[in-house]
Amino acid sequence: MAKTGLKIYVAENDIAWLDNFPLRDTRGATITAMSEWAITQFRRGARTAFMALDLDERKAVIASMNGTIWDVVRQGADSLAYHMEDWFRLDAGMGWGWSESKIIALLAKIKALSSAEVAGLVCWANGFWQDCENQNLDQYADDISRLMQ
Repeated sequence: MAKTGLKIYVAENDIAWLDNFPLRDTRGATITAMSEWAITQFRRGARTAFMALDLDERKAVIASMNGTIWDVVRQGADSLAYHMEDWFRLDAGMGWGWSESKIIALLAKIKALSSAEVAGLVCWANGFWQDCENQNLDQYADDISRLMQ
């Protein structure tokens, strides 16, 4: 798998911590090792979340991410559940015609996800929108092979 680059954003209050504990003195040793670990955790989380949701639920999560900017470090399961609830009640999800019980079931599943699962799920869902002209939502939402690499 060829890597073209990785952007890492560091909050100002975290810079002091990095000054006190430089990467060269940590077990990770390098940004590369740390980023590889993070990518592995996101992929593992995405696979687990993928399996926890059914096809319709995965399609809804993907659709709700269209144009959404998500901070995978700060926004966890509760944030994603609130986002999905708003999407169904106030946004494009209204047109999906889901019953109240189906929405509540999805929200409960999302709230049960770990941080890595939410981050992986959101990254995977946003992957559809990076090349949506050349992809089919139904096929993307049903294809776990992208997460098995």
